[in-house]
Amino acid sequence: TVRVLPLLARLDSLQKYVDQFLNEPLQTPMTDLDDKEEHVQFKVWARKSLKDDLHRPHGSELAYVYLIVTSFDSIMSMTNNVGNWTKYQLSFMIPVEFQRRNAAGGWDLAGVGVVPAFSFADNCIAAIARLEVEGFEASVANFSRPESVWLSNVDDFSSNPMQTLLRVDAEVISVLGQGQKATVQPVIEIIEGDPDAGLGTSSDAAWRWSENLREELREKKFIKANKAKDIKIGRALALELLGNQKPVNAYSMKQFRDVADPARACYQSLVRVPRLIKELRDVQEIEDTLVVKIHDYPTLNIVSRLGIVATTLPTSEGGIVSTVQAIRPFFVVGTLQEPLAERLGYRCPGAEWKLDTNVAFSTLLSDQKGAPPITADFLAEALQDEMDPCHIGEIMYQADHRLGWSAAQRKARQAGTFSKAQARKALSEIDAQTVIESMLSREWGNANEDARWRAGRRQLIKTLSALPISGATSAFAETVMYREINNLMATRPGAVASALKHVSRYDKDLDVALRRLANKKPADPGQRWRNQIEQIILTQEKFVRLRTEMDHDLNLLATASVLKPQDLKRSYDELGERMPTDEEFAKVVLRLIKTMKSISELTIEGEPSERNNLDAHVRADKIRLQALLKAAPHGSDSDPGIPTDSERTQDILDWAMQHIDDVRSLVALARGFCDVQTDALLNKLSRAFQKPDFCIRRDSVGTLSNQFLPLSLSWDADWYYGREFEAGGIKSKTVKRAPRAKSDGRR
Repeated sequence: TVRVLPLLARLDSLQKYVDQFLNEPLQTPMTDLDDKEEHVQFKVWARKSLKDDLHRPHGSELAYVYLIVTSFDSIMSMTNNVGNWTKYQLSFMIPVEFQRRNAAGGWDLAGVGVVPAFSFADNCIAAIARLEVEGFEASVANFSRPESVWLSNVDDFSSNPMQTLLRVDAEVISVLGQGQKATVQPVIEIIEGDPDAGLGTSSDAAWRWSENLREELREKKFIKANKAKDIKIGRALALELLGNQKPVNAYSMKQFRDVADPARACYQSLVRVPRLIKELRDVQEIEDTLVVKIHDYPTLNIVSRLGIVATTLPTSEGGIVSTVQAIRPFFVVGTLQEPLAERLGYRCPGAEWKLDTNVAFSTLLSDQKGAPPITADFLAEALQDEMDPCHIGEIMYQADHRLGWSAAQRKARQAGTFSKAQARKALSEIDAQTVIESMLSREWGNANEDARWRAGRRQLIKTLSALPISGATSAFAETVMYREINNLMATRPGAVASALKHVSRYDKDLDVALRRLANKKPADPGQRWRNQIEQIILTQEKFVRLRTEMDHDLNLLATASVLKPQDLKRSYDELGERMPTDEEFAKVVLRLIKTMKSISELTIEGEPSERNNLDAHVRADKIRLQALLKAAPHGSDSDPGIPTDSERTQDILDWAMQHIDDVRSLVALARGFCDVQTDALLNKLSRAFQKPDFCIRRDSVGTLSNQFLPLSLSWDADWYYGREFEAGGIKSKTVKRAPRAKSDGRR
């Protein structure tokens, strides 16, 4: 289980750390194996600065550093297995761009990854392996999980009491130059339920932190409005990591001290450590406000070296104690594989760097010969949103199958691709956190049965089943009901759904409306949602109309197939109704067959469909339905008609009686196909239950949430959405101000 806590940090401090660790050693002359000159560098992967009048003041650019805590269930070496040699590891990772100098003197993006800043392991075997094999400067530490506060004596036992989740102690020197011995002191603590949300007791701490959070939210939403395609490409590339076993790369400098001159290295190598998700079991956002308490010492100064945006606490604990709040933390559960580290380049004293370009630039983003291809496409990214979000591996398997398709096939299936140049451009515009937050909101890989998508789907099914609608106008009544459900969910600020216009008339020709929607190009995400949900609802109405006709005719035939002729006549006589003639029964048979044929010719709108469905039976059942219908008797295309030939009438009735099992199979297949369209509609509406791509936990500013993150601009009581943005600037919107909180007795 990999727990990831994103922390805000100053961009210049992170870049300074990366320069000292990697870029400064790499500035010396470098050649490839053919003695051609090469230059590489690492740059902190962050969003590009916004060029608008609302940009942060100069010098205040922020980026992210990731605190990663890994707990291993079991470890196995693929070559020389020595058993479980580690249980817990903790690292601060800096996301970076791996860049290569081009012929014009500029820098091209060759890959992305992370650089380890500070690492801790629970035993010396893991620490030494990290250092000597991979170049991670890991320290041995004690990982402890404090006792639960559930049985503690507290005056005010709340539902979310303050609890230390993890404490990491390491050997440090508290004072330099004073003859002090190294002692084991606390270094990292992770806490939940902090009433001050890790902001300390300063009167303006909550305001300063809310300003940072709102500015981060504003920039992410601005990028979404102006760089929507780049974010889609970023999410598609994330599918490569989650479902296609592409590695998350860590770059490091492995080096050994020179015996003659300990201030220098006798050997240095630039290494890349890949880590692959072989089997993804779960990805979930940790929907709690987690606080990280960091203790800094002269020999271990994490906060200042990384520029973490933290609050210094007045405390008598060991070291200088700072607290920082994680922004939308999450965890990943799965089987991870870490192959041997790859040596990209090396040098010895007195020699220049030798860079193996065949290895160094064999990345997903590189055009280097032999580099792995990009498998994901825009269809894979779209399907991940439209279907159960846990089928990432299957979706990527289908994307891999599409690699050999022609341009015409891709256009027919709307499976647009993007080039590696487009991928490099997209990742240079956005950052990892922007992609991560949008994936967490969309619950990609979330296997929790109570995830918003699944809970919303169950709620929709329960709501629809409690409102039985039947009769000739049932299809139109359902259309009105689906629109009202959509519009109800579109009322929240930042809702995924967008409101539709109310319909007041029954439209006989739905094909005209569907063609009009298909030709309409959406101008924004809201219009795109309206077009898609409108097409799905209207297609659902077509299915329901035909299914209603099919069920009506089936009821007539079902009674006749069960009762004997004399019993059937007696039943009609007792009801005071006229019994249909043989010709009329034959007409019902032909009409039923024609209705099922019309159902088999429909195209499902939304996902899953017969085109993009992880359940192969959907397409197989449709093919089977069409095959069985070919063997059934048919009337004319315009009207089944009443057979005038008595022999023809008898043949139709005899076929219906003799093939009653086939008729049942036809009806079951037709109903199943209609149910797939209903599933597609439910899947689309269930998306409206998910959080907006970018939002803020309202309790992240402590007790002053109503003051700094007003409820009037919140997606719900727990999540703040903020002002709406559109491409090119801010979309003005008048909102009602929420009342200020009365936490201290003053208005």
